[in-house]
Amino acid sequence: MGKSQSPLKKNFGLVYAVEKGDPTGTLRDVSDDPSFKRPPTWGICRPDVRNSPHLQIGSYLVFIASYNKKLYVKGCFKVADKINVVKALGRFKKRQNVIISLYNFGLQKKIWQYEDRQTIWEKGHGTKIPKIFKSFKFNSTKYYQRKKDDHNMDNWKCTRIHNCNFKSFEKCVQAGYCIKDRTNIILKLNYIVGDRNEFYDWNQKRIEWHKVAPILKKPSTLRNGANKHPDFEFSDDEIAKLIDLMENNINSGTTT
Repeated sequence: MGKSQSPLKKNFGLVYAVEKGDPTGTLRDVSDDPSFKRPPTWGICRPDVRNSPHLQIGSYLVFIASYNKKLYVKGCFKVADKINVVKALGRFKKRQNVIISLYNFGLQKKIWQYEDRQTIWEKGHGTKIPKIFKSFKFNSTKYYQRKKDDHNMDNWKCTRIHNCNFKSFEKCVQAGYCIKDRTNIILKLNYIVGDRNEFYDWNQKRIEWHKVAPILKKPSTLRNGANKHPDFEFSDDEIAKLIDLMENNINSGTTT
């Protein structure tokens, strides 16, 4: 596994919701995020983790699938690269977890995700849907919300692209336009690309998390009140142990 490249580097375990009915039988997220194609990628969910300084090249991400009220160990991968959404469009334009497009399809859902943002916008500008959520500009090119992406307008633009907090949004309301539209988005390296040779997809094993968690001394139940997407950390040694368990020992009685 090697030593950590930085004392800041951490490995994360994350829960995601499987697409209803799991039609592909692969414990797939509805937006294919994480995507376990080669190389694996992760580009929409949990912007707080994807933007974390602790998530670095060399970090490992472990994904736990929530499906039919059970948790399954889906897989893990080593982070090989962190790129911006514009570069992701160039490299992975056919993947569903790339949420921008060069084409203007209009606002996919003309509704708000966050009521506090809606309230403050309507106080200053009325109920008409603001055009500032329709696109963002980088260099001389305009980018739009991808047609298949169903994030609500402020969740797509503010949260997924610009990673704005409420105070940032208030400044846009006061200005009457998106003040981040022309910022250097190339610096936002939050589309995660996995190592094409260091990733594991265990969906066919259908190993429940509660069988693995005690061995790694992790909580077996990960749902915690209103926190729908809990996460926790793994040491490098724990990552190595998890991979060994899943690849070699889990089906031969190790967890019983």
